[in-house]
Amino acid sequence: AGYSQNFQLNSTPPMSIDPVTGVLSAFPTQQGRYTVGVCVQEYRNGVLIGQASRDFMFTVVICDANIDAVVSAQPSGASCNGLTQTFGNASVNGQTWWWDFGDPSSTADTSTLPNPTWTYSAPGIYTVTLIANPGWPCADTSTAQYAAFLPLAPVITAPPFACGPVEQTLSVSGNFTGAAVVNWGLPAGIVPVAGGGGPSITVAVPTDGPQTVNVTVAENGCSATATAQIGSFPFPVPAIAPQDAFCTGLTIPFSNNSQGALTYRWDFGDPSTLADSSQLASPSWTYAQQGTYEVVLQATGPGPCSATTTATFQVYTDIAISFAEPPIRCPGQVAELLAEGPFTAAAQVQWDLGALGEPASAVGPIALVRYNEVGVHPVTVEVSENGCSGSYTGQVVVHPFPVADLASETRACVGASFAFQDLSSAFTPLSYVWEFGDGETSTEANPVHRYAAPGLYTVTLTVSTSEGCIASNTAVRPAQVEVFPNPVAAFSALPREVSVFDPRITIEDLSLDAIAWTYTVEGNTYEVPDLDYFFQEGGQYLITLLVTSPNGCTDTTSRRVFVSDHIFWAPSAFTPDGDGTNDLWAPVVIGARTYELEIFDRWGALRYRTEDPRGAWDGEGLPASVFSYRVRIKEWGAESKEYVGHFTLVR
Repeated sequence: AGYSQNFQLNSTPPMSIDPVTGVLSAFPTQQGRYTVGVCVQEYRNGVLIGQASRDFMFTVVICDANIDAVVSAQPSGASCNGLTQTFGNASVNGQTWWWDFGDPSSTADTSTLPNPTWTYSAPGIYTVTLIANPGWPCADTSTAQYAAFLPLAPVITAPPFACGPVEQTLSVSGNFTGAAVVNWGLPAGIVPVAGGGGPSITVAVPTDGPQTVNVTVAENGCSATATAQIGSFPFPVPAIAPQDAFCTGLTIPFSNNSQGALTYRWDFGDPSTLADSSQLASPSWTYAQQGTYEVVLQATGPGPCSATTTATFQVYTDIAISFAEPPIRCPGQVAELLAEGPFTAAAQVQWDLGALGEPASAVGPIALVRYNEVGVHPVTVEVSENGCSGSYTGQVVVHPFPVADLASETRACVGASFAFQDLSSAFTPLSYVWEFGDGETSTEANPVHRYAAPGLYTVTLTVSTSEGCIASNTAVRPAQVEVFPNPVAAFSALPREVSVFDPRITIEDLSLDAIAWTYTVEGNTYEVPDLDYFFQEGGQYLITLLVTSPNGCTDTTSRRVFVSDHIFWAPSAFTPDGDGTNDLWAPVVIGARTYELEIFDRWGALRYRTEDPRGAWDGEGLPASVFSYRVRIKEWGAESKEYVGHFTLVR
C-alpha cells in the first residue's frame, strides 16, 4: 500500500518516463528493492496497433562515496572546427568510465577512455552520455549537448580585373546551407545592383583600380569571413603620329601620341624578319627594302587593359618604278606597257616611247605602242608623287616576220632521192611544213623526198615561229620539180647453161628507152647493147645490165647463167732444176667446184696435198723417181669424179 502507477518507488520528484526519448528518471529517497513495470502502447491514426510490457528491478542503497559524473561543457568555438570532437571529463571520484557519443549512424560510438575523441558522420547536435564507475551500485550518469559542424570556410569567387566601368557578380561558397546568414561588405564607390542578401551579389565597379570586398557567413552559431579583390581600370588610348616625311630612306622614326599607357609594343610589319618589334615608347626601324608597311602599336595601361592601333607607312629612298618588258613583237604589232611601283592613282606617270614609236609618248600607268622597224627600242617611264620621283628604262624588242624560202634539185627520176633545202630566215627557231605536190608532206628542215610518178610538181614551204615575232610565212614554187620516167632494163643471155668445152654466152639487149648500156660480167664491163662472152671457168655467174635514158634516168637488171662440166689434164713428167722451164708439176683444172690433189711417193707416203685447183708441186728435196697422184673433183653441177695416175720427176 502506498505505491501506485504514479508513485512506483520513493523518489522526489517521482519517477517519470520521457514519452519521446524513453528516458526514465528517478531520484530515490529510501533504500530498498523495487520492481516497476513499464507498458508501452503504439497507436496509428488514433488506433491501438500494439502493446509491450517490461519489468525492471531497482535497488537503492546508501553509497559510501560521493561520485559525480560530469561532462565538461563544449569549449567555445569547438563546435565549428569540424566533425571530430574531444570530450572533457570533470567527474568527481570516478575510476572507470563509459561514454556514449549519441551518434545514431554507428553502434560503436562508445569509449572507456577518460577524455575520448569521436568523429561524427554528419554535422549536427548530439547528446553525449558519461557514466562514472559503470556497473557499481553507486554509479553516476551525466549528459551534455555537443555540436559538431564543419568549418564554414567561405570562399569568394570574383571575376578578374576588368577594363572600363562594368558590372561584376561575386559569389561565396563553403560548408554552409541556404539558411546561413550572409553579410557582404563593400568599399565606398562599389554599389550593389542585384542580390546581396544571399551567396551572390552583382555590383557596379568604377574604373578606380583594385578594391577589397568581404563577406561574413554565420550558421549554427558559427561565423567566418572571406575577402577578395575586384576592380576595373580605364582603357589606354594608343596613337601613332602620322607620317610626315617621304622618300627619306629605309630608316623610319615613329612618334608615340598615346595616352593613359604604361608600356608599349610595336610591330613594324617587316616581313623579312621576325625581330621587327620594340617596347620603346618612340622607336625607329630600318626596313630591308622599300615598300608600304602596316605598323601596329599596342598600348597597355594599368591592370589588364590594352588597346591597339595601326598606321600605314610608305618607305622609299625614291619611287622604285618599273614595267615588265612585253614579249617580242612583230613589226606593227601593239605592245602593252604597264608601270608598276609603290604609287597611287594620283601619281603623274609619263612615257617616252622613242621617235620610232607610234605614239612617241604617253601618260598614265598604261601605254600602248607599236614599232614598224625591227630592232631594240628603248622606253623610259617616269613617275612623281608625294615629292618622290623615279624613272626606269626598259625596251621593246621587234623581230622581223619570218620569211619562207627554199631551194632544191629541179630534175630527178622516179624513185630518186630528191633533196630540199630550207633557205628561210627568222630571228627565232622555225617550224616547217613542206608540201611536195604529190600529197606527201614533211616537218623536217631539209627533207629528202622520192617521187613515185613522173610529172611537174609545185613545192610549198610554210615556216612558223613560236617565240619572238610569232607568225607564219609561205613560199610557193610552181613546177619546182620535174620528175622523169625511168628506162626499163632487159636483155637475154643464151644459152642459160653452157659447157666449159664451149663456154660462149650470147647477150642481146631488150631494154626500153635506153641510149646507153653497161654490162658487168665477172668484174668486166662492156658498154655495148649486144655481145658474145666466153667464160674461162665453170660456175654460176651473174650478168648485170645498167641502162640510161635520154634524161639520165637509169634502170638495172640481172641474169644468172651456168657453166657446167670440167676439164682435168695431168703432165707425165717435170724437171725441177731451176732453169725456169717445166720446174713445177701442175695439172690443168677447169670447172671444179671442189678440188683435192694428193701426191704419193713409190712407197705410198703422202708428199703433197692441196685443195687449190691452181696449186703446183715443186718436188723439193726429193730424188728423181716416179710418183703417183689422186685427184677428186666435184663440178658445179651434180657430177663428181676421181682421177689416179703417175708421173716422173726428172733430175
